[in-house]
Amino acid sequence: MTPTIRKLILGEKDPAASPRNTGAWFLMTLQPFDKAQASLGEELVDIKDAREYGWAGHNSFLLHNILSGGQLVQFAIASNDQEKGGESGPLESWYRNVTADEINKLYRDWPSHLNKAVNELLCDQPEHKALYLWEHPKARSYVSGAICITGDAAHSTTPWQGSGGGMSLEDSLILSTLLGRAKTPAEALTALNVYDQIRRPRTQRIVESSRITGAMVTGSDEEMGLDPEKFKSFMSRLAPASFFQASPSSGQYF
Repeated sequence: MTPTIRKLILGEKDPAASPRNTGAWFLMTLQPFDKAQASLGEELVDIKDAREYGWAGHNSFLLHNILSGGQLVQFAIASNDQEKGGESGPLESWYRNVTADEINKLYRDWPSHLNKAVNELLCDQPEHKALYLWEHPKARSYVSGAICITGDAAHSTTPWQGSGGGMSLEDSLILSTLLGRAKTPAEALTALNVYDQIRRPRTQRIVESSRITGAMVTGSDEEMGLDPEKFKSFMSRLAPASFFQASPSSGQYF
């Protein structure tokens, strides 16, 4: 996300030249399979039925899935520091320290089996380093003369929709196709402008929708909150409704 080329295209003082902190943060850990299974239970950690689970709570999110052929389990939590949203700053602000006390407060009202897992897998040490999620603001162009940006240089995004890599592949396919048809330098410049017209609106929509999705799955969206019907209606546009189930005792989704 180093914005050097982006600044050449947009200008040093352009508000969209540098990435911004969305306020959301992620804490990711890798746990031994047996340890994670003992905490979460065999129903949720089963190599014969290996799934990725995402749980949404009030200003909190929990993700776990099986990796490395059943040797490891990724166990991650996320939350949102509302006051950080939109901030640009030095490298230090790309991270935040999360204490065991903070984690306990975030998950104390969660279903008992998930609260137990969080305490056992994350609160056995006093502090963790979490990563803030950043994104690029909307740029007025991805092209300046014979220079263009693609992928993360053009549209760095939060990971809530898992679309960052896919967008980069789309960029490469479309740009290579357009340039492959150019026969002259003038046509190559036209190809770059066509690339910008095609790719910029789509990728900027995805950056925005990913941020909105993150606010929803962390229970940070003020309008939607954790209303099961509103949540299901929105998420069903991103995946089949059968993909989501509600926990009857909590209203949380997985």
